[in-house]
Amino acid sequence: MRQIFLLLLLSFTLTNVIGQSARMFSMGGVSTTLLNVDAVYGNQAGLAFLADPNVSINAIQRFGISEIGNYSLAAAIPLKMGSFGLLIDYYGTQAYNEQKVGLSYARKLLKNLSIGAQFNYQNTIIPVYGNQGNFSFDLGLYSKILSKLSLGVHISNPIRADKVSEIEELPTVFGMGLLYTPSENLALRLEIEKDLDYEANVKLGIDYQLVDILSLRIGANSAPATASFGIGIQAIKNIYFDIAANYHNLLGFSPAGGIRFDFNRK
Repeated sequence: MRQIFLLLLLSFTLTNVIGQSARMFSMGGVSTTLLNVDAVYGNQAGLAFLADPNVSINAIQRFGISEIGNYSLAAAIPLKMGSFGLLIDYYGTQAYNEQKVGLSYARKLLKNLSIGAQFNYQNTIIPVYGNQGNFSFDLGLYSKILSKLSLGVHISNPIRADKVSEIEELPTVFGMGLLYTPSENLALRLEIEKDLDYEANVKLGIDYQLVDILSLRIGANSAPATASFGIGIQAIKNIYFDIAANYHNLLGFSPAGGIRFDFNRK
């Protein structure tokens, strides 16, 4: 019962507790302007600019509590007809858990403009109460406005579906973000996210490639107020490791880690 109460408390305290990669986690959870496999988490339109197949595996331990884990697998493959993606996500414990499976598709409308969509099945299980599964979908738009400036727009679950009961619904979340790349080594991301049930959350993410094999990242959120940081390491040519942590002033640190495989076809 204690685990159920704690997980429900965290679910109501934090918006979007599931569905992040370690790379996103290190940059405050920014999601609307990502162009690699991470686009399946937050704006599927970004998959249209993917050059090679990607697969990533990620894990987040919420607030250092070993019983509360968030694990996900993401995959994406670009084809001539567009890019396809897969997301499998799990959050919680045996006492309370949420699973999500998403299938996504993205394609370019113009050279610098793309759209994307994802169809999701999400299941919530509380053994003493039962479980409920729901279908939902996401829509996204990505545009390279200028050579160094891009815009991402995304909506998750525009038609609200019940989550556990008729009075609890999956969140409807709007997101809009800007990506500014003043140099090849620096990416600045600013994003506004609005869950219909919560105040707007402003996110900031900075990614600086210190050397070819090492990137430094920091991020911040306004609601709830959190700070994050992390590093990205290119272990060998096509394998990347991400290590991150997020700090909440009341709940403490949350560590995260991930590995990404880039199947370069050249």
